[in-house]
Amino acid sequence: MQRMGKKIYSEHWEKETESLNNQGIYQTLSKITPKKNTIEIGCGTGVTSRYLASDRKVLSIDNNEHLIEKTSQTLKDMESPPTIIHADIFELTSEILSSIRDFSPIVVTGWFIGSHADDIDKRTDPSLAIYKKPKLYRESIEDIIVGKIGAIDTVEWVHLANRGEISALASEQQIIQATVDEYNARVFSPNGFEVEEVKLLKWDRNRSNFMYVNSPNQNYKGEHTIPVFISILAKRKKT
Repeated sequence: MQRMGKKIYSEHWEKETESLNNQGIYQTLSKITPKKNTIEIGCGTGVTSRYLASDRKVLSIDNNEHLIEKTSQTLKDMESPPTIIHADIFELTSEILSSIRDFSPIVVTGWFIGSHADDIDKRTDPSLAIYKKPKLYRESIEDIIVGKIGAIDTVEWVHLANRGEISALASEQQIIQATVDEYNARVFSPNGFEVEEVKLLKWDRNRSNFMYVNSPNQNYKGEHTIPVFISILAKRKKT
């Protein structure tokens, strides 16, 4: 197994992005996202940015200069491309936060949050087992998205999307309700948001060569599982 640094990660993610795009995942997610000024956390290779920016203004933030370079190439022919900021969401300066506020975001997206091993190690407890780190890293960024950026008074929507595997024995409604309950309790309700909609998107995992790390699920009892992407759209609560 090859340990990925920034550059290698960007090359592998470019291939995975092509696979997901061919399955229509990004286009579907962009249609779910409200068509308002959008902060995109993680530009990837620019494919998601392109879909989002086709019908709304987008400000994208990423900490990987190799992915930003790929994004710039992807967007070079757009008349109104997204603005891209090279920054680490864990270290948002007052200047960057000011730029975000000036953009007057209505929506914040965080799709398929992840990074290379060095970045994940930096942001998680070094004593943790490797299989626990990506999930904790993602959850930490979700907390920043909803707690810090979501605290900006213009923000009304948060759209997250994660990969997962669901039990073949559970109904779609059971999975959706469990997701609603988990995200409202852990992320949204403490920050004044609530889940508006959850959708399960089919994922042909056989078309992927990306090295995902699977976190054990305490509810897993050995039954057959189905790979999916889970779209979670949340709205600010009315006061």
